[in-house]
Amino acid sequence: MVSNFISSANFAETKILVRSKEEIHDSVSLSFENAKDAREFSEDLDPEVHEWEPVVTFSADDVQIGSPLAPPSGPMIDPLNGNQWSLFSGHGGIDSFGTVDIDAERAWAITTGSPNIVVYVMDSGIDTRDPDLAGRVTSGFDAYNPGQNPIDQAGHGTHVASILGAIGGNNYGITGVVPGGLEIADGRFLNAQNQGDSDSALRVIRWMEEDMRRRREINPNVKFLGSNSWGGDVKSDFLEQAMQRLAAYEYLPITSAGNHGGNNDNRDYYPCNFQLVANTCVAASDRLDLKSSFSGFGAASVHLMAPGDQIYAIVPGSGSQGSYQSRYESKRGTSQAVPHVTGVAALIWAANPNLTASDVRQVLVQSVDRIPGAENFVLSGGRLNAYRAVLMATGQDPSAANRKLNATTNDGGGCSLNAEEVQSSPNFALVIVFVMSLILLAILRFRSVRS
Repeated sequence: MVSNFISSANFAETKILVRSKEEIHDSVSLSFENAKDAREFSEDLDPEVHEWEPVVTFSADDVQIGSPLAPPSGPMIDPLNGNQWSLFSGHGGIDSFGTVDIDAERAWAITTGSPNIVVYVMDSGIDTRDPDLAGRVTSGFDAYNPGQNPIDQAGHGTHVASILGAIGGNNYGITGVVPGGLEIADGRFLNAQNQGDSDSALRVIRWMEEDMRRRREINPNVKFLGSNSWGGDVKSDFLEQAMQRLAAYEYLPITSAGNHGGNNDNRDYYPCNFQLVANTCVAASDRLDLKSSFSGFGAASVHLMAPGDQIYAIVPGSGSQGSYQSRYESKRGTSQAVPHVTGVAALIWAANPNLTASDVRQVLVQSVDRIPGAENFVLSGGRLNAYRAVLMATGQDPSAANRKLNATTNDGGGCSLNAEEVQSSPNFALVIVFVMSLILLAILRFRSVRS
């Protein structure tokens, strides 16, 4: 491990984590002036007594800020719903292929959430001054400033949290995937540059474990979810083991497939590739219901797609209570896909609290809208569908969620869970451009003949 530690650029070469083999729940972060000192110290450790590993770096899974969107038509819940194609495009708006949203409104007719659901948003912090997030965050921890409320200096965590749970029906701003009952726990480990490491992540995980224990003592019916819109390509055994311990609280982790555009079946990306109970890894889809070009994928390692392209949501605003000015941005990345799935998982659990974390993942996977070619990229072969998910969770006929999806097929769920070889997916956008070109050419020829 020492040779990898010294040679890999992904490791913080002057910082290591050390723990006793008898106390694996706790580790100590040690910093050195140079890599040589760190190497010599690690070589002097007694392997019978201590374990160590390099501090691993992670980053948020944003790509870039997208362009503004033209609003679709149809009924609205909150004033800015017109920008939220991933929830509302089924009202006949501007999307070329029609119904590419997650069918949230019909799901909300069954449930809008539950106060017994707690989502741990492990990210850069959340701006709780925004009226759409006010009261949502009920606990928080800042790995860089323990004892202080987390402050979002990067804008990433606020964006993620508002996609997940912006309050619905308050005649303000946007609507989250979970517009009703929901609690958010804010664990900040990403800094102002959207970067973090395994040391800061472990501090948040330890806080989460204690927070879950406290909440479960107060409310035995509470359910725990995790929204993890971050990752890296170097494995931390310490972090994986810490996240594995959260399974004792029936914790359901939703993780990002990454923005590297590669195949996670053949390359590692963590925590997507961590061995965690019910770990649900998410790829991003675009407004054509295709896998986004930047998104990681994996027919065996990535479970489903969810909207992650040009997603309009909240970023930190300005001013204080009473004079606060909300701000919004469109962003793209698997970071934006993760909270869509986390939100639908919360709706599933709200609809049927008797399900286990593994049950909820199974419902997510089996309730997708089937997309031609998607079986080459994700285990489920499709994109998230909230309505079908809550129908399945409550034992109702999932075929009631079937919609006419242009350029997609839909068999009402029941997908195969067998991994298949990754192949190229048909590019339906190019096909449409080609067909339209032929039509235009025919019109021009007809006019020429008439003249």
